[in-house]
Amino acid sequence: MRIRHIAKKEILQTFRDRRMLGILFFAPIFQLIVFGYAATYDINRIPTAVVDYDYSRLSRELVSTIQASGYFEVIANPSHSDSITSFVDHGEIWCGIVIPPDYEEQIKTGKSADVQVIIDGSNSNTAGIVAGYLGKIVREYSMDMISFNSRDIYGGRQPNINIETRAWYNPNLSSRTYNVPAVLVMIMLVITMVLTSMAVVKEKELGTIEQISVTPIKPVELMIGKTMPFVMIGVVDILIVTTVAIFWFDVPFLGSIWFLLLAAFTFMLTTLGTGLLISTFSSTQQQAMMTTFLFIMPFTILSGFAFPISNMPIEIQYVTYINPVRYFVEIVRAIFLKGSGIIELKDQLLALLAIGLSVMTVSVLRFRKRAS
Repeated sequence: MRIRHIAKKEILQTFRDRRMLGILFFAPIFQLIVFGYAATYDINRIPTAVVDYDYSRLSRELVSTIQASGYFEVIANPSHSDSITSFVDHGEIWCGIVIPPDYEEQIKTGKSADVQVIIDGSNSNTAGIVAGYLGKIVREYSMDMISFNSRDIYGGRQPNINIETRAWYNPNLSSRTYNVPAVLVMIMLVITMVLTSMAVVKEKELGTIEQISVTPIKPVELMIGKTMPFVMIGVVDILIVTTVAIFWFDVPFLGSIWFLLLAAFTFMLTTLGTGLLISTFSSTQQQAMMTTFLFIMPFTILSGFAFPISNMPIEIQYVTYINPVRYFVEIVRAIFLKGSGIIELKDQLLALLAIGLSVMTVSVLRFRKRAS
């Protein structure tokens, strides 16, 4: 009987606030629909650049075969292989193919034709899959050339294409090298957002928010005082995780620690702002916690942390443009593995700043209204 009364009390208390109904029932449905489309390891439409020094019939045929597979999409045909470096640094391509000037001649004389493939290895999972796809396509293409009367075409010699693959920024395709920098993003996301939302709501539960409101303290001062400790915690966490990543996991750090901190401060505008916004809508710590994780899960899944954004449906890809975690994940991985700076990452940094200022402005206005 006591258990039944306790259970009844908890049910009534939980559903007394109608906003909890949406969090408990409608949010999981929304997340299931979004994640069902976005959470996929399938890779297609791989952005590719092709440098064709030979520009012969057979070289064009090889490129057409690769593109016709549906896995690769040739978006650039630079005249020199040095251009591939810029494309990879800016994240415009995942794969670069370099066809040598004597490609057709080597095949017709029965020799091995070497084709260079350059893959962005900063994403180890994607790089391994891309290399596997390309190797399979080229092997099947070689077999097709042999089967279609190749003895008559190539003077009795069997053509052979040799793929030489090189992964930039992560030569060993280590998943740890790829995943550890992104863990920094997840830690900052959870800690700063959860702590901010919980700290303000805790004042409401204890009733001290009303006491503070009658003191000379202004709402903006209260907001800064509440968020400043979490900014400091976030900075300390960045330094700790970066140190552990470098010296314990041997993850290369090729960029600037100052640029990493600048990007982190910009990112914290969104996490602290979102935490404040959640606190203005929540009456209890339980409600704040549930609402916070409602934001954290979509932020994580739609960030490219585990699943490539380019493989998501186009509608979902548009949604990721308003996801601050997407940009910070790209920035952190580029700083760690590519040594990228503000020139290469200015677009991501500006997008992060725009989102952060927008969220913080709305949060401050809402917080001042509730605290006044």
